[in-house]
Amino acid sequence: MKKTALAIILLSLIALSFATWLILNQMANQAENQIAHVKIADFKWTSDWGPGTVGILWCRSFNITLNNIGNQDLEGIKVEVKFLANNTELWTSTWFHERGTSVKSPDYPNMTFELKAGEICELLGTFYTKLTELDKTQGEKTLMFEVISNGTTLDDLSLPYTIDS
Repeated sequence: MKKTALAIILLSLIALSFATWLILNQMANQAENQIAHVKIADFKWTSDWGPGTVGILWCRSFNITLNNIGNQDLEGIKVEVKFLANNTELWTSTWFHERGTSVKSPDYPNMTFELKAGEICELLGTFYTKLTELDKTQGEKTLMFEVISNGTTLDDLSLPYTIDS
């Protein structure tokens, strides 16, 4: 009788542990799936390359449209722009206009924002690099736009750097 009771208790504990593992695994998968549903829906340059502050920076303005095609709201979303020459990152700075305001709104570096489920959001930004960075680089140059949340890249877009494009 004691052996039967002990076996039932052990089997119950094993079943409970397995059920707990399944539930936690499902919750982790849902969190991962939530993040994977933000996409760059559109991108366009809104200015030509030109001199920035006091002539020591080179800059260009852009619009980037993000789409949360998932079914959950997301917080802490940000867009980073990297300038690469032969796969080496160069100095850059990216500033965004506050969401929902006109182009005359203040600019913010490293802006994070929320994307509601199903929301499409257009961000207005300006990308800067130093002229000295361009002078010392040779070879292939690329601009990389990354949508990031909690250190995870959700989507990215690579564009070749050309003075004309």
